[in-house]
Amino acid sequence: MLVFDADAVHATLAWPLLIEALRIAHLGEMPASDVVLQSDPRGSGNQFVTLPGWIPGGLIGVKMVGVFPGNAELQPPQPSVQGLVAAFDGATGAPRMVADGAAMTARKTAGDSALESPGPP
Repeated sequence: MLVFDADAVHATLAWPLLIEALRIAHLGEMPASDVVLQSDPRGSGNQFVTLPGWIPGGLIGVKMVGVFPGNAELQPPQPSVQGLVAAFDGATGAPRMVADGAAMTARKTAGDSALESPGPP
């Protein structure tokens, strides 16, 4: 199983490679997906979100995100949104990869934006 911290995510997902992979992915079938939202039973306002998706004939991906608005007030401060992305083999269920969720989200969001840009004039 591969493990990627934030630095490894940014180093591994080169923009040309990522943008082309996203372009191809957007042409394919949408993954079967669901969202599970769990709120802190103590009423703190903290939440944990699980977003699984299963690509037909391919990977199972799960994004797990904690949303803790008060983290900025901690000493030392921490990000309010933290998480992981995990990928599993769609045929066997075996874990294949775990990566820093904030870095993966930043890369995907920027890559999707690049797909929408018309490019240089």
